[in-house]
Amino acid sequence: MVGGDRRTRSRSRDRSKSRRGPSGDGFQGSSAATDRSARRDPEPGAVRVALVVGQLSVGGTERQVHELARTFRATPVQPIVVSLTDRVAPFGTRLRQAGVTVVALDHTALGVPGRVRALARLFRAAGVDLVHSFGDAAGAFSVAATLGLRLPHVHSVRSGRRGRPLWSALLRGLVAHRAAAVTANSEALRREMVSSYRLRPSRVYLTPNGVDMDRFSGLDPAAALRRDLGLTETARVVAYVGRAHPTKDIPSLVDVIRQVDRRWSERADPPCFVLVGRGLEAQAGRLAASLRRATIRHVGVIADADRVISACDILLLTSRSEGMPNVVLEAMAAGKAVVATRAGGIPEAIVDGRTGRLAPVGDARALATALLALSTDDEARDALGRRARTRVRRLFSPAAARDAVCGVYRDVLGVRPRARQTPGVSAARSPRVPSGAADPPEPSRPPPP
Repeated sequence: MVGGDRRTRSRSRDRSKSRRGPSGDGFQGSSAATDRSARRDPEPGAVRVALVVGQLSVGGTERQVHELARTFRATPVQPIVVSLTDRVAPFGTRLRQAGVTVVALDHTALGVPGRVRALARLFRAAGVDLVHSFGDAAGAFSVAATLGLRLPHVHSVRSGRRGRPLWSALLRGLVAHRAAAVTANSEALRREMVSSYRLRPSRVYLTPNGVDMDRFSGLDPAAALRRDLGLTETARVVAYVGRAHPTKDIPSLVDVIRQVDRRWSERADPPCFVLVGRGLEAQAGRLAASLRRATIRHVGVIADADRVISACDILLLTSRSEGMPNVVLEAMAAGKAVVATRAGGIPEAIVDGRTGRLAPVGDARALATALLALSTDDEARDALGRRARTRVRRLFSPAAARDAVCGVYRDVLGVRPRARQTPGVSAARSPRVPSGAADPPEPSRPPPP
């Protein structure tokens, strides 16, 4: 057993030193109670994992970190969620309310070198066994902070390489090669990481996104949102949820809306396109001035798009590059029909014609045709939504996502002969990580249709 030996005394000295950092302890934007929680010894047999993310505000990566940390409560994994900035609402706030330790670094006061040092001190003080980063910036900070600590590092990627600047692609490659394991949220992205960065397939894992189905129960009825937006109860509502980014192909989104407007039947109530996300103001304004029948509502950035997703008839996504977009799975979980491109892992979630409609990337006409067909066929639209909900419940539950990640932790901690041991755990074995209800899927096997 690891007790009062040299390693334990060394860890105690590290903790003592870590309390003498810049601005007190180097852990900014967190309460004293949070600091004490991060520093206390983990329970015997527990695995202390630092989940490092750029921020905990609105976003798909932030949502998945929140879901993962929340579901760890039923396992021996003890998460410490570390935000590289002090932007922690809403997901950091919710995690703290749920009893999860959240540490936010003051990026303004510390800068880049200061945050690297603060991360390293935190990892030592908290007795971290493994670091799990989300996003390439968080991955780079984690690589720098773990130098010399002999801590295993797992890195998660969530978006494709297409449309990324050269520096970003190079940074991703550096982090991926330094990490003990890389996880991707779709089989398409897993294959891309292997081929584009020449990684060993055995080091790149498929870990699906998890969606809490209960989020879409008991929300306000669709009629309430329609009243708020000034729409009739019979208007067809098409939602777009996403930021204005080149990978989202906003020009195609605009083209689809204009084509639907031109081709819409005079006998039906005009559609309304509800745009949710940052940077869409200019496009929404130009569309509103030029559309003949359709209407545009831009609601900007909202803490949760669940209400819009639940109230819409169809979700539209025109992306050129994706990993596995949360919004597609969320719309499917809400029982909504989805019209999307075949970008990245989207075809792994949507079976064309059964759980949604797919079109080639950049084909605005095909997307508009699918939208028009579903807008006037209530029975087909509802059937797609029902089957989509069943598919998400089967393949993309939070428990399935957690079990896949725990499988990665088991592999990484089990194969590292010099992995650091948790206090109270025999040095002859690595910390216990739950196996879950089932083993994680084979890396090379996509989800079944």
